[in-house]
Amino acid sequence: MVRTHQDITRMLITDEDRILLLQRSLDSKFGAGKWCLPGGKISYPDEKPEDVVSREVLVETGINVLRMELLCKLVDFKDNIDYVTHYFKALGWDRSSQDLVYVLKYIRHFFKTCF
Repeated sequence: MVRTHQDITRMLITDEDRILLLQRSLDSKFGAGKWCLPGGKISYPDEKPEDVVSREVLVETGINVLRMELLCKLVDFKDNIDYVTHYFKALGWDRSSQDLVYVLKYIRHFFKTCF
């Protein structure tokens, strides 16, 4: 059996003592009902993890991340797939685009309707 590879991105966004987590919908293919950091999978070989995570965070939350740092990469193996998750931390975002409190209230509805 041939092993395949999948890159995934996640972004840690904190504001004072709060961490932004998103709840997946109950009918999601992966992790239904689970809480996760915003992010997404890398779909094309020429995509950079930092570009993917910035785009996914903007789409999922409305937050435009301006600066970030790579925290770590974790590798998991399941069903003959190597999953490499790139974890980033937001160091700054455009606070004029969204308020984190608003995003936290909005996110729950968004993820229940989109996945």
